[in-house]
Amino acid sequence: MTGTSAYILGLDLGTSGFRAQLVCEGQSVFAAHQARIDTYAKQHNFLPSEQSTQDWLLMLDGLFAQLKDFLPQVKAVIADATSSTVIGLDKDKQVIEPAIMYNDNRAQAEAKSYRNLLAADSPAQGAQASLAKALWLFKHTATKHIWHQLDWLYAQFLDPPLQFAYSDVNTQLKMGVDPVKLSWPDSVQALAKWPLPRIRLTGSPIGTVGQQARQRWGLPVSCQVYAGTTDSIASFLATPAARPGDLVITMGSTLAFKLLSSKPLASAKHGLYSHRLGQAWLVGGASNAGGAIYQTRFNTERLSQLSQQLVGRAQPELARYPLTQTGERFPLADPQHPASHFDDLTDEQAFISMTEGLVALEQAAYDQLTRMGAKIERIFSIGGGVRNQAWQARRRQLFGDRLAPLPDPDASTNSAAFGVTRLITESF
Repeated sequence: MTGTSAYILGLDLGTSGFRAQLVCEGQSVFAAHQARIDTYAKQHNFLPSEQSTQDWLLMLDGLFAQLKDFLPQVKAVIADATSSTVIGLDKDKQVIEPAIMYNDNRAQAEAKSYRNLLAADSPAQGAQASLAKALWLFKHTATKHIWHQLDWLYAQFLDPPLQFAYSDVNTQLKMGVDPVKLSWPDSVQALAKWPLPRIRLTGSPIGTVGQQARQRWGLPVSCQVYAGTTDSIASFLATPAARPGDLVITMGSTLAFKLLSSKPLASAKHGLYSHRLGQAWLVGGASNAGGAIYQTRFNTERLSQLSQQLVGRAQPELARYPLTQTGERFPLADPQHPASHFDDLTDEQAFISMTEGLVALEQAAYDQLTRMGAKIERIFSIGGGVRNQAWQARRRQLFGDRLAPLPDPDASTNSAAFGVTRLITESF
């Protein structure tokens, strides 16, 4: 670190942990990771689809402790977070625990209540949409205000009134915002029982860091805060994908698919929607299934052993849909889709079954995109799943030349925390 360097800080709030990247002149300088903390959640017996903002704050403290030598020279902060994770706040604007995660299904009655009031293919349709969850919170708790996970994060950096003033267009997509007009449709305004934020494009400035962030973490008074995006879009930006037909699959706890397109596509019944990225569109969806399925059976050491041992094994007849809990979002929006269990299988059979289920899901996602008129030219991969050798070998067997070379999973630039900084450093 030099005395004259100025850094952009990229933050990624994922399901299983938070990551940070310090970037200078487009190059990664320092990376940090804080594994998930769920102390408060366990003490209060939260559901698997619930997390605590108090635990999140401890995770942020853990990240910033690793970055402390650099923080006085951070000139800008930008972040991404999980899509459709919502938090209620009371009349005094205090958080009501828990946060309801993206894969929660409780708001089915609320989703049905407005099904005919919104466009059939609105991303706000369905029980796992932000709008349905927000209505559930208003009905069942003392909620008077709503934040998404990213809104909560930005509230840690900003002082009032900016904490409630703005949000980005991608984060608010499943609340029902119009991504073309950057405004709220009348139908959503009529449904919302809470103040709706003004909308900013991703990468646009919001304000400077507030007093609480300066005191807690040592960020400088001149540090600017920029509107962020969702985690899957940030992951897309961390890859070489650059032209229409390029698709990025994020292989984390869940699978997310983003296809660069010149036009938007949508199908609510399939969980397919389009995010705005500058003058282009990212078409796709996010499954509730993904690499987390392996963790239901194997520890890290055993998983690594099997992923090397079973390279080249193909037994599609063993495939089971790789959901860890009830409910799917994409390639089929089905809140009742059952989870799979593998207790009747040996370790080898269970691993193969999970892997076959994952590649079958990926194929179904590509088939659905193709039926909607999308053309997939190249497939880029990112996320922890690229370390799983057997999974990647099976993908190569199925998807062949369309698969771009896998990135180095240990390269600091192959992360959403790095990708999100490109919204500041490059023009979209």
